[in-house]
Amino acid sequence: MIHHIINILKSDSDVTSYVDADNIFPLVRLQGSTIPAIVIQLVGVEPFETKDRQVDTDMYNVEITSMHENPKSAWLTCVAVRAALDDFAGNDDVYQIRMTNAVSDVFESTEVFTITQNYEVMMSERSISNP
Repeated sequence: MIHHIINILKSDSDVTSYVDADNIFPLVRLQGSTIPAIVIQLVGVEPFETKDRQVDTDMYNVEITSMHENPKSAWLTCVAVRAALDDFAGNDDVYQIRMTNAVSDVFESTEVFTITQNYEVMMSERSISNP
């Protein structure tokens, strides 16, 4: 499921103007990789159900963390990520993407500034088995 988000971000020229496409990672930033970077994590799944059966749609909760050397660049990366994803409905598997929250942090020992955005991704459950 995360590969859909990664593909959208890697193909967006505004996002890749802040973060090299090779530095957009699933789950964790690879050891030895450089900053700036983006990390995408799946943090929850909610199936949609009707009264008598489950439907072919799930709501995925995704965290996207932008990491930079300064807070301004971290923020500008998040703006580009949101522009690429918010209200996205561009293919048969991903029905909608919507940002729900954002928080910032700084790792003082390494001077890495982060902003984590939370997104709800509504998509077909069949896309999980069809990457």
